[in-house]
Amino acid sequence: MATEEIPGGSPDLADQLERASAYLHSGTRFLVCSHEAPDGDAIGSTLALANLLWDMGKQATPYNRDGVPYNFRFLPGADRLVAQPEGVLDGIDTLLILDCASLKRVDSRLVPDREKTRVVCIDHHETVDPNGPDLLVLDAAASCVGEILYRWMHRLSVLLSTPVAECLYVSVHTDTGGFRYQNTTPAALALASRLVGAGVDVWKVTSEVYENHPPGRVKLLSEVLDTLHISACGRIAFITVTQEMYRRTSTGPEMLDGFINFARGIIGVEVAGQLRELEHNRYRVSFRSRGRVDVARLAQKFGGGGHQNAAGCTIEGPPAQIIGMLTAKLDQLLGSATS
Repeated sequence: MATEEIPGGSPDLADQLERASAYLHSGTRFLVCSHEAPDGDAIGSTLALANLLWDMGKQATPYNRDGVPYNFRFLPGADRLVAQPEGVLDGIDTLLILDCASLKRVDSRLVPDREKTRVVCIDHHETVDPNGPDLLVLDAAASCVGEILYRWMHRLSVLLSTPVAECLYVSVHTDTGGFRYQNTTPAALALASRLVGAGVDVWKVTSEVYENHPPGRVKLLSEVLDTLHISACGRIAFITVTQEMYRRTSTGPEMLDGFINFARGIIGVEVAGQLRELEHNRYRVSFRSRGRVDVARLAQKFGGGGHQNAAGCTIEGPPAQIIGMLTAKLDQLLGSATS
């Protein structure tokens, strides 16, 4: 079916998409990728754009260094996604980076020849690397990257196939928390309506994404919740995930999606944090805020970024020390937000 216009869109988006369209039409071989530890928006938008390029007769390779998480493997094209960097840049004329604006977050092992390969980033996060891409398509008001891709498709006047619609639906449904978060805008709901109209089976997607858990994931959740730390003020909560937990439960980081929401969902908690062990005394820290604290600004202090209510960074040190330091900083930010 044809794409129908949806409300919203930033003032500069039309011009950015016009330039992106020129890259799309002139390119022949594309690498489509997103950030490590991919979520539903990252995988959904990557596979949506890959399917669109295949529909247009282009050569396209979807890539993610961490592969496709178990609950998104039902998506069309998931079996064609590549997780190893060897050879993926060979002959590529256009590198499309989605849901982040930094090659470092995609895979530091990917080093394109910038004289032969154009780099285009399509993102909705306010934290970007302005020196990274040849073209940055940014709409910070968009609910997800899938929304930007849909607007691009409308501009290109291309048909919306059911496989592309299914991938876009995962993008918008997961990044809005099942249409529960503040980014559930009229545009997000209009997009979901268009996608369902294009043939998306809502129950199928919901069942695959949220109700199809391996036993190890539930065991891992049990161990992670045992680490719950609530600050003395009751407004800050942290959970910690270790490599040893993965070993005991035969799982990995792909099983962590949504765990942090258990900490944020506690009565009185304004900000939740999740420490994920990368290696000894090195942790990936994710933040979720109820809105009073801009956690992206905090994450930026440690070289990270994200949205006001969802951000992340990497910090070195023992977990107790990290939690203590971050709790103190968050307590100050909450005090400023109150005053």
